[in-house]
Amino acid sequence: MGYLRTLVEGSRLRKPLREAIRFYNAGRFEETVELLEPLQKEKAHRKLVAFYLGEACRALGDNYWWRGEGEEAIAAYRRVLALCPSYADVWLHLARIYKLKGWPGKAREAVGEALKLNPHYFEARVESGFLYCKERDYSRALQEFHRATEITSFFVPSHYDYGVAMFRRRKYRQGMAAFAAAFRTKPDRVKLLCTLASESLRGGEVDQAIADYKAAVAARPKYADLHNLLGLAFHEKGTLGNALREFRRAIRLSPRYLKARLNLAFCLVELRRLGEARAELKRVLDLDPDQPMARELFGRLMEKA
Repeated sequence: MGYLRTLVEGSRLRKPLREAIRFYNAGRFEETVELLEPLQKEKAHRKLVAFYLGEACRALGDNYWWRGEGEEAIAAYRRVLALCPSYADVWLHLARIYKLKGWPGKAREAVGEALKLNPHYFEARVESGFLYCKERDYSRALQEFHRATEITSFFVPSHYDYGVAMFRRRKYRQGMAAFAAAFRTKPDRVKLLCTLASESLRGGEVDQAIADYKAAVAARPKYADLHNLLGLAFHEKGTLGNALREFRRAIRLSPRYLKARLNLAFCLVELRRLGEARAELKRVLDLDPDQPMARELFGRLMEKA
């Protein structure tokens, strides 16, 4: 975001840190990590170093995961969570890898952390249901699948109803197959829409990105991440009122969603609504007193108060 770039560029950062941030923004994550690792022990900008190091490790973990390199992904994700334990999607990625490796206890713990952070996390709720199936706790599995239907309309009701009927008749294998069919049909489409939107933004096609994110939001209106992404696209276009609306929707769905709160605060600063920005940053710091961007911007705004 514009103000964030100004904040970083205007800070008295050492050259390696400035270079690392440029590498991160360019998608050169391995080089970002290489530059940031030696800076961890330095007191100056320690929190900012940890923030970008965590984000770079998270991106590397995603890349390892998509390439099927499970052990490398686990190491990258665990490092992210050591730096910032509040990433629900990282916990979910870990849960899925643990399940594939046959570690149900670790998978249950990880998906539980994801849901603790974001109770409206649809994929985590469905994953939790299938983990209960694996544990043969079909009653709790059914509860989780029902809660998933309350989060989104993105499922096939006929398959879901058939799954419920099979569970009640204790035909669990058929029921699990029906639930898998009910919940897996459209989430893939949403992921595709987000990928297309991201590529459109990189190519400067902001209106197309907004259209794709809107379609994703329409499919999963209670998914906070999608509202945050749509808000960022509106911000890129310069329609800050729409951006504010989407960031606030994301926060209503997930009050502990720090990224959405930070984006809202930066947007308020750009609109010169400094009192509201200070209040929002105060909420961020109440949730995470060490959040580096929030601390730096809050300090600057307090100087102007």
